[in-house]
Amino acid sequence: MMVIKSRSFILLTLIFCLPQLSFSETILLKSGKTVEGKLVEKTDKYIKIDFYGVPVIYYFEEIASIDGKAPAQPLETAETLPIEVDQNPYKYKEAFDKGTLYLSKNEYEQAIAEYTKAIRLNPKYSKAYGYRGIVYNIKGNFDQAISDFTKAIELSPGYVVAYADRGSAHNGKGEFDQAISDSTKAIELYPNHAGAYKVRGYAYYAKGNFDQAISDCTKAIELNSNEVESYIYRASAYISKGDFDQAISDYTKSLALSPNHNALVYTNRAMAYYAKQEYDKAWSDVQKAKSLGYSIPAEFIDALRQASGQAE
Repeated sequence: MMVIKSRSFILLTLIFCLPQLSFSETILLKSGKTVEGKLVEKTDKYIKIDFYGVPVIYYFEEIASIDGKAPAQPLETAETLPIEVDQNPYKYKEAFDKGTLYLSKNEYEQAIAEYTKAIRLNPKYSKAYGYRGIVYNIKGNFDQAISDFTKAIELSPGYVVAYADRGSAHNGKGEFDQAISDSTKAIELYPNHAGAYKVRGYAYYAKGNFDQAISDCTKAIELNSNEVESYIYRASAYISKGDFDQAISDYTKSLALSPNHNALVYTNRAMAYYAKQEYDKAWSDVQKAKSLGYSIPAEFIDALRQASGQAE
């Protein structure tokens, strides 16, 4: 009976609290490694991306493709379209670059203002819509995000990341069928897009299709072994199937990649340990979650106290 009750704790926590993230560039290195991150700087020799708060530089000579395109090509076809409002070909790019800098610093309102300025200067610049959509998605303004991603796709039908990001926004709204449709389209356009598998994996998990969720998250991890959220989503599906050992393994891997990624990971791993009656490990994770500022559900704490016969 205690194990069954523990599963209900876990499912409630996961369904309402799993993070929804947006994506930017997918970089395939010549070594075969795939990396995803926010593009914060581009020169004629290298690009700099933000990988979970860490700036990383990749030189073009080591890059095979960016979002499925050769690195020597423009990242988005909209950059070659004519300027409709301002005849200075650099002003809209300056505004876009400022917006991306603000985004990398989590200064979202300033980022929106600069992306909006870039759009005003060049209404056909799809990437500005795409990145403004990312900011709206982060802020939880899913309708505005979907609108911007849709406009980006209208301007650049091959804009793979916009499909994946729009899928993420649909996930945020609980529109899981639309999320599956968009992420599937992204995969059709670029089969090695780890983020699209991640988005679709979450949508399948939310719809209760746990096997498909595990399959998609596993594919995302194969394409990018640093996919923190894919480990978390796959762990959620394993929990729902009652496979607590696999769930604990995935939670542990996600924490190794990003120790402070989410206090909920410690909470959910504590619940998995509780389900396995490994109460000391459960208490240890409870304390770690609390140290990160997370308030553990009182019902779970009471159940853990009763089952373990000890206080915190």
